[in-house]
Amino acid sequence: MNTGKNNIKTKSLILATALGLTGSMASHAAVLVDGTVNNFSATESHDDVTVTNGGTLNLIGGALTLNQTSPSNNAGKFFINNGSLVNFSGGVHTINERIDTAGATSTIRITGSAATINVHQQQTFTANMDFLFDGAGISTFDSDSRLGFGSSTITIDASAYTGPAATFVLVDTELFSDTYENNGGGFGTIGTIIAPSGFTATFDQSLFDGDDDLGFTGEITLTLTQIAPEPSSLALLGMGVALLSATRKRKLLNK
Repeated sequence: MNTGKNNIKTKSLILATALGLTGSMASHAAVLVDGTVNNFSATESHDDVTVTNGGTLNLIGGALTLNQTSPSNNAGKFFINNGSLVNFSGGVHTINERIDTAGATSTIRITGSAATINVHQQQTFTANMDFLFDGAGISTFDSDSRLGFGSSTITIDASAYTGPAATFVLVDTELFSDTYENNGGGFGTIGTIIAPSGFTATFDQSLFDGDDDLGFTGEITLTLTQIAPEPSSLALLGMGVALLSATRKRKLLNK
């Protein structure tokens, strides 16, 4: 775990990143967010990223690329440790090595539908995941390999959604027969799920963990279904329309 790269080069990178700047000084260096808040909107590539000690990395735009630096791209190089937060809300971000979480529970948050998130796989995934919908929906946490969430908790707040009934893919992994057919299980704890007004929300991870030859998709989804009005409500609505029509008709006759 490479949390000690707090040298002059990295300090300069932190300042440049906080300002949303790019430059050769920042290329292929380490991003270290140690107990601070960093709003990232640059277009940069790096060899490792560490968010630790309650730090927050807000990926609000641009493109953060974590380079592949190991032969099988299975080295832990994206660290989210000790109660920290990584929030994807915009931009196009590609994590080509493993996500590694340790220490006090951290959080990966997906905010809104404006981000494109491409990750490889997890290592010791203990971070929880939050999904906060905007009016259009939610971005997908997309993996080209496997994600095992173990004892992690997922929470979903879709209350801001204003669109029609739909199914949203929250998590999507690639399944290869006899290779990545086992995702290591879905979320062990399903936390609070908030549906928009007038909708019900159905969370489904039943097709997440298993061989694609057996019909598994590697997806975790949320389906929002509009609530049909009760028959009594429809009857009252019909009576109201009839009364309004009769009132207008009387007014016209009395003119």
